[in-house]
Amino acid sequence: MTENATPADPTPTVFEAFAAVMGDVQGLAKLQRNSGQGGGFMFRGVDDVMNAVGPALRTHRVFVVPEHVEHAVTVRDRGQGKSAMNAVTVLVTYRVYGPRGDSFTGQAAGESFDAGDKATAKAMSVAFRTFLLEALTLPTHEPDPDATTYTDVGAPVQAGPAGITREQGNVLVGAWRTAGYEAAQLVPWLADVTGRKVARLGELAEAEWQAALDAIHQAAQQPAPAPAPEAAA
Repeated sequence: MTENATPADPTPTVFEAFAAVMGDVQGLAKLQRNSGQGGGFMFRGVDDVMNAVGPALRTHRVFVVPEHVEHAVTVRDRGQGKSAMNAVTVLVTYRVYGPRGDSFTGQAAGESFDAGDKATAKAMSVAFRTFLLEALTLPTHEPDPDATTYTDVGAPVQAGPAGITREQGNVLVGAWRTAGYEAAQLVPWLADVTGRKVARLGELAEAEWQAALDAIHQAAQQPAPAPAPEAAA
């Protein structure tokens, strides 16, 4: 080294700091339990992800900010004298800063449904949770998507005209996911609402769909991830 040489900056780059965060947060257990049909299942909520990742981000002086949001809102009629519901989808570009001030970006999507004024906030929370899980490569211990075959929620209904529409099925799936539950468990849970075996969403009658939607919305209003929603009376 020459006399005038400048020592290397010991401050970690954003990639080194983010890798250190990955080293500190190597997994995230499903701490909440849905005790519904089929023995129940475990799930994680938005707060679980924040509580697990936040301390490591602060320790390594890394912070994440939303830089750009693509935001779409549609208003859907729930029928039967119910209030209209806001359906929100967002595509968020996040910028991750390290202790040197350097950064990188990434994207994640989120969607939610709410009869009040919280649909956008819920969608943003889902997008941030998704971004952290994917960017930090946190194992979720969930089945591979190829392990299960799903039936389109808008498939024709053999029982006749009482079946719900494709849009109503999508509303129900969106509300279920927003509440923090795994999509694959929705159809089995519907037996608790209907009192009968349901093979696919398209078999639901209008009244059954409304009862399930009300139960999910009631559970989603809880300040912490709720247990399995009870069927509406």
